[in-house]
Amino acid sequence: MRASGREPWEEFLALDDILGGIGDGAEPRPAHQASFPVHV
Repeated sequence: MRASGREPWEEFLALDDILGGIGDGAEPRPAHQASFPVHV
């Protein structure tokens, strides 16, 4: 609370919104990454 001036639960809600946005776009990422060859 000291760093931002907000309550801890408010910080968790903000983090949840950020992570939710990242997760919402996660579905097509593995297919995109799989389209590149793997060099061993």
